[in-house]
Amino acid sequence: MLVCSAFLFALKCNLHGTSQGHLFGEYPSKLLNTTLQIAFATVQSFLMALLIERDFSRWKLSLDVGLVAIIYCVSIRSLK
Repeated sequence: MLVCSAFLFALKCNLHGTSQGHLFGEYPSKLLNTTLQIAFATVQSFLMALLIERDFSRWKLSLDVGLVAIIYCVSIRSLK
């Protein structure tokens, strides 16, 4: 299973890098390219989350140690 997921990750990275040349030719603005990538990644993540957890009541965030740890890691990472 680990080998399969590592292979799929490598394939995704390879296809992502290959598609950049075509995207920069069609969308020369790097900011627009980044915005499009983030928008499509957001939609893709939402659909994947919807497939995995269909109960919307489980999507609620609560202020617990896990959420505080995530906020702390993100804030420390953004300072570097």
